[in-house]
Amino acid sequence: MHSSLVRKEPVGFLRSSVRGVNGSAALELLTTLISIPSESGHEAAILEFLEKPLSLNGVQIRHQRVGTQRHNLVATFGHGTDYHVLFNTHVDTVPSYGRAVAEAKVTQRRIWGRGACDAKGSLSAMCTAFLHLVRMRSIRNGKVTLALTVGEEFAGDGIARFVRAGKPYDCVIVGEPTDLTIAHSQAGYVEVNLAVTSDRSHAFAPRSSQPIMVAAECLTALNTAVTDITAGVGRLFVRRVEGGSHDNFWYIRPGCEIRALANAPSNKQIDRLRAELSRVISGTLPSFKGVRIVFRIVEWDYGIDAASATRAAQMLAAGLELAGVAPTFTHLPSWTDGSTLAQAGHSVVTFGPGRLNDAHSSNESVRTGHVVAAAKALVGTVLMMEARHRYALRRQARE
Repeated sequence: MHSSLVRKEPVGFLRSSVRGVNGSAALELLTTLISIPSESGHEAAILEFLEKPLSLNGVQIRHQRVGTQRHNLVATFGHGTDYHVLFNTHVDTVPSYGRAVAEAKVTQRRIWGRGACDAKGSLSAMCTAFLHLVRMRSIRNGKVTLALTVGEEFAGDGIARFVRAGKPYDCVIVGEPTDLTIAHSQAGYVEVNLAVTSDRSHAFAPRSSQPIMVAAECLTALNTAVTDITAGVGRLFVRRVEGGSHDNFWYIRPGCEIRALANAPSNKQIDRLRAELSRVISGTLPSFKGVRIVFRIVEWDYGIDAASATRAAQMLAAGLELAGVAPTFTHLPSWTDGSTLAQAGHSVVTFGPGRLNDAHSSNESVRTGHVVAAAKALVGTVLMMEARHRYALRRQARE
């Protein structure tokens, strides 16, 4: 369908408009953004830097307060009512551990540094596309909003505040590293907490099983269940393990606690995980002596279903074609702010430069060409929305 959309519109004008995107400016912006630390909870400086260039004539700027001294930055332009496109990405990053530093390292084909692909590459592309569209002054029938949200890496509190405004959007593109593929579905997750306790007793004449060993066996059982339920697609991620002590005394350590998350690609599998993981733990109880096990589901999320993303996927595919990139589709195995937007009723896809397995790593990087291509594809998507509505209006006038 996206190919036919491109053919019906004045392709030469649209493609020349896309080619006019300033790629050098996008890359310069990215290197600057990497140099501004924005670890989750400390996003004020980067938003202050971005607000000035976004405050052009005709752009409405809003702050959405998210806790003490934190806010989302939301910019909107256009006065039409036929469509509303949302670009959303987060400005926060994980900490700069290892070799991933706050200062950008630039080579001919890559830019390195914390946040390079998650998600400052997308942030740079979206800001560049937004400013290009504003300066074109060609958007007459709709609106474009750029929502820069905080806290995605930590708690999702920024996007939770954003959706409370309740505004409708026809096409939502969430900036995350997808290697320029259109992620039209996204995994959900189940978060669990396992606590194992016992009374203290001698290490080599114990009255009970060791809580740490019991927790390890339970973790193995959970991992096997996740693999079986998701047919090998899902993973169990251990966020935290607490237990033991640093003293030298020989006694059974009385407690161990584990927090873990399992992902799954479909709503049905999320529901199965919620139901069956508890039964897996209950089934292990007879194997252990003298321990107490408390297992609970902390929270869960259903992710994004491909069917709900169809409209946004079609428009972004047309935008990619205008940018000279053949559109391809993928499933994203990780949670993003897009899930919250999808659950609010929007048609959402995830898209951006960089690879997910480079994100959060000690040598995080993004390809320079992908940042520029992403900006062009975003411009193309909005221009296709505008052209489609102009075409419909002309057809109505002839009829």
